Amino acid sequence: MVIRHTQHTASDAIDAAEASTSSRHSTPSSPTPSIKQDDTLPTITQTLITRLLSSANAQTGLLPSLGYWQTANAYTAIALHDIWSTRPSSRPSSRPSSRPSNHPHNRPPDHPPNHPSSHPPNPHPNIPLLHHLLSLTLHHIPHCINDFNDDTLWYALLLLHLHTATGDKGYLSTCRAIYAHVRRFVLPRGARDAKGRDVEGAVLWKSVPEGGGDWPSCREVNSVTTGLWGEFCGLLAGVELGRGEKGERQGAEIEGGDAGWAFPGPGELVEQAMTSIGFILATLFRSDELVVLDTLKLDTGEVVEWTFTYTTAQTVAGCIAIHSAVLDLPDSSVGDAMMQHKQRKRADSLLVLAVWMVASAMRRREWVEDGVLAEYSAYGPDTHDAEENNDAVGFKSVLVRTIGKMYDYLRLLQKEGVEVEGLHRKEMGMECKKMKRFVESTFESVRSFREDDEGRYGPWWAGPRGKSTMHSNMAVMDLMAVMSLMIQDDQ
Repeated sequence: MVIRHTQHTASDAIDAAEASTSSRHSTPSSPTPSIKQDDTLPTITQTLITRLLSSANAQTGLLPSLGYWQTANAYTAIALHDIWSTRPSSRPSSRPSSRPSNHPHNRPPDHPPNHPSSHPPNPHPNIPLLHHLLSLTLHHIPHCINDFNDDTLWYALLLLHLHTATGDKGYLSTCRAIYAHVRRFVLPRGARDAKGRDVEGAVLWKSVPEGGGDWPSCREVNSVTTGLWGEFCGLLAGVELGRGEKGERQGAEIEGGDAGWAFPGPGELVEQAMTSIGFILATLFRSDELVVLDTLKLDTGEVVEWTFTYTTAQTVAGCIAIHSAVLDLPDSSVGDAMMQHKQRKRADSLLVLAVWMVASAMRRREWVEDGVLAEYSAYGPDTHDAEENNDAVGFKSVLVRTIGKMYDYLRLLQKEGVEVEGLHRKEMGMECKKMKRFVESTFESVRSFREDDEGRYGPWWAGPRGKSTMHSNMAVMDLMAVMSLMIQDDQ
């Protein structure tokens, strides 16, 4: 995948507005409590959140210097922090809320069908401001859809997390529109690359036509875009199952579908997720190292063998979402007992592989320095200046987030007594302890090398102390969110 240094959106208005207003406008004051100058995790986390959100552009809702897709990642980290640190018990973000439908936090107000409501009900301190900023972005970029399918899908995951947290149907309506758009760029059954390899389920990187015509000339598929699609379909299946349990019509309020097209049911969404993750593991997976490669060029069959942390991380996240959805599928959605057994077996095997991928990632020499996540190979000498804004500085934050998702999910399986073929419950506990130690060690290192006490963190997580940028601060937000999850789990 080409590393994009500049912002790409579907609207030139964003670029023009950001250039003319970023230095003159500020967002409304954050609806968060005042901050005391102490060194506790809640305080330093809220200091960073306030620093990030207060810098957002008042017209576009985007964060300066980050660009479009990394703004979505920053907001996702903040949303997950609010979800993970305020819930009373461990529930994974990849599953819909188990609260009864008449619970006040699940009672959304009336609002336009493709726009989040004006005042979504939720108990989370930062989500109201996120909601406001997203409404600005949606005004400029309908449904958050732009010319890059991975950019669009980063927003889709953010919207799903916000729907799970608030019950606001506006978020879900936008997600359905995103699904209807991106599905057109998922390669169908029988698709082959230049070397004859099966590429069904792979997702084209770009959706914009180039050089005229109606169909995109992009001939690249990559693991991040495809892994995002896999996680999105898995999470969406879980949300649709939750709607069915509440007696709501699944797949309602759809825009962007072709004539005669019906929104798929949960079972079909799970199969689509499995197909996409299956493509990655068959074509872009280095099994001896348990890492995922970046890109396949369809016209030549060339594999671009970049091994950034987030390529592996996003495939793992897809496996978690698939397993969670399969556990929730009712018998009737799968078919006969044999088919159901096979699907569960596939889901178990994906989760087990994902667990070992995480375990390997935490030991990988190219990514880890003395037990601290660093990924210095992605930036620094001979690559990119780490003290200038660059996407590569933030790649590792996706791995941290995925470690949090895996920790959260395994803890839930332990608490609910769910058996996973190939993964003993004691192994789940051991891996959770390793993940927690790894995140804690990384957090302590980041804190010791921070630039100052005002919410500024440099790019070098294992040292030395360096100058902060928006990208380096954004990356730390995921680390703090996962720390909040792990501390909450101890209580």
